[in-house]
Amino acid sequence: MEWIFGSIPLAGMVLLIIHIIKTGRDRSWIYIVLFIPVAGALAYLLIEVIPSLFQTRQGRAVKKTVVSAVLSGSRIKRLRNELELSNTFEKKCALADAFRENHRHDLAVPLYRESLSGIFADNVDVKHNLADCLFNLGQFQEAEEILASLDQAPGRLKKAAIFLLRARTLEALGKISEAEELYSRVAPEFPGFEGYARYALFLKNTGKHDEALKQLKIISGLSATLPPHNRRIEREWISLAKQELKAAR
Repeated sequence: MEWIFGSIPLAGMVLLIIHIIKTGRDRSWIYIVLFIPVAGALAYLLIEVIPSLFQTRQGRAVKKTVVSAVLSGSRIKRLRNELELSNTFEKKCALADAFRENHRHDLAVPLYRESLSGIFADNVDVKHNLADCLFNLGQFQEAEEILASLDQAPGRLKKAAIFLLRARTLEALGKISEAEELYSRVAPEFPGFEGYARYALFLKNTGKHDEALKQLKIISGLSATLPPHNRRIEREWISLAKQELKAAR
């Protein structure tokens, strides 16, 4: 009898995989069900097999979040195992990046710190990512000290990312004039609309409403010229600009 009960989970997994294939579902579900049997099967049942609960736009957003969380958990588990087998700079950074992407900044910080040693002691990408985690943990002073040391970072895009994060850090520290100077420099240089949007919010928060509106109108004007794909990429900042402009009328 034991073999019968033992085969039930396997049989259920096979049935789910057959359902995924026959109904034309996203094939990534196969890996989720195979490698995370209980949680993956439950997620599939809730999201795909009970479609009536998830036909709205909100339901699709929930589906995307759950799938992303399950896949991220699987990726983190794999990266942890790889790091145990090979404790290298690349493996530590890969796991730290995965934690950072999943907003587990507290777990990413020690890995980034460990990575900054030997020939990698001054690695710009790791320092920037560490500063970003510290910023999100509210450790603004240390984040600012790290970012200040990266003023001569190579590459226009990397500089823009560093300057924007530093402007936000200076704002959080109450260093308003220094933050404004950086925001004004980085807004037109930052790829996409985030630079303009964050500068606009800064100006609004410091009482400079007319100047904030100018930045928001730049986003509104430029967004009208973008192809659909780029508008989707920038939708967070375009939506913010529309909401702020509407509220200012």
